[in-house]
Amino acid sequence: MKLKLINGLFYLEHKLKLDNKRFINEITSTRNNPTGDLNDSRPPHKNVKMKHTFYEDVPLSNETYDIIGREVTKTTDKIFDIKNALEITEIWGHFTKPGDQTMIHSHHTRARGLSFVYYPHMPKDAGNLIFCSQVDQNRVMWEVEIQKGYIYFFSRDVLHFVTRNASSENRISVSGNLTVGSELNTILNNDKKFNNYYWNFTGRNGEKIDDE
Repeated sequence: MKLKLINGLFYLEHKLKLDNKRFINEITSTRNNPTGDLNDSRPPHKNVKMKHTFYEDVPLSNETYDIIGREVTKTTDKIFDIKNALEITEIWGHFTKPGDQTMIHSHHTRARGLSFVYYPHMPKDAGNLIFCSQVDQNRVMWEVEIQKGYIYFFSRDVLHFVTRNASSENRISVSGNLTVGSELNTILNNDKKFNNYYWNFTGRNGEKIDDE
């Protein structure tokens, strides 16, 4: 008898202690007045068409990129109990004006890894994070009530969006992608019983499990 996983994905939420005002002020300022000291994880806003999913994205300064990157990798090291479990590949800010929303999308890539979003604030009625999944032709929409100061980790493959910003303030957040490091990748390749914490985020891609 053989079992094959159909679906079973999780996300993780964790509170961070960061300088939230710094992120809000920088992302707002950069959106309105781009500077030269920017990491190239996202193109300048003036070069992006309104219909593109990058339209609300804002490049971060190199210093802010490093601050967030250190905190995120420190957190993932704790999650997986491995040094350099995941490596940062890109980080960017979000600037969503009142009345706008983040369209449905995923951060799909062939490489193993996770995505994250961090909220330095969450004005009342500014919207919630929605994850979309499908099992046996039934679509599941899972709504997450966003909390200020929390980071959310999830599979890079899962579809998601953030509902309309119905507040009177700009909604600011920081997102990024991580790739599995070499040591964790080796562990996953040899994890025949899928015991590693990583599989909670991504599922098992239909790999067969033999009953003992």
